Amino acid sequence: MAKIKNYKPKKDNSSGGYLRLYSDQDMSNYHTAVHSTVIRNGNELVTKMINHYQGNLPVFKGKDVNLFQKTVTVFKNNPNGCIIVGAKIKIEVDKEEYRTIEIDLIIFYQKTLVILELKDGNNFDTKKSPAEIDSLFLCKEKFNNVGYTVVNKFVSFNSDGTHSIKDNRIHDIFQNGVDFCNEYNFDFDGIIINAAAYTHTSVGIGDAVKAIDTPVIEVHISNVHAREEFRHQSYIAANAKGIIVGFGLKSYDLAVKSFY
Repeated sequence: MAKIKNYKPKKDNSSGGYLRLYSDQDMSNYHTAVHSTVIRNGNELVTKMINHYQGNLPVFKGKDVNLFQKTVTVFKNNPNGCIIVGAKIKIEVDKEEYRTIEIDLIIFYQKTLVILELKDGNNFDTKKSPAEIDSLFLCKEKFNNVGYTVVNKFVSFNSDGTHSIKDNRIHDIFQNGVDFCNEYNFDFDGIIINAAAYTHTSVGIGDAVKAIDTPVIEVHISNVHAREEFRHQSYIAANAKGIIVGFGLKSYDLAVKSFY
């Protein structure tokens, strides 16, 4: 995982929107570091996914798939299936008018293209999200036009569902990360869950954890045992591999390290 402390600023960081916003170089540098680290973590997710791929399909990226026709050629040359990673596909949207579309992952399998937008978090309703969904559907249209069956998926590795998503198009194509990994042969070490107040009130979440074989680590940023009495009860704990509480955001780092 990318960390803010490892961020290396550009040599010339004396101008830009954040500096104009804060009128303070240190605050500007900090905000830039946070923004850059969030983006890098999103990019790392795709790399980690491929590193945990357990299937036999060949993987393509970069110049092999930077044009729509090149991508179609890759599919034709690999009729038994393939995976395309981090594609930036140039697509003709009108006569001699082109648009480059970034796709996190395309899985070609059993004569079907599965086009995926991967999310490490719950940021479904940012200004960028509608454009990401538009890109998925534009790709679907173009590949449909050349004879492929296409399925779009919006996959989140840190969301328990679509209840907080405003864009209805996401509801129809949403899949959580665990289900996606199981369906397409991507390995994973376990689940880290911070169910917040639902930890202490949701029998349903407790039953869901009990029903799976995947190791689960229950995490809380604060020391729940030093808070209200109702927080001392956990419906998850009895079926979790372990519990980490009270170490702030470092609790998540400790949970990740527990799998190694």
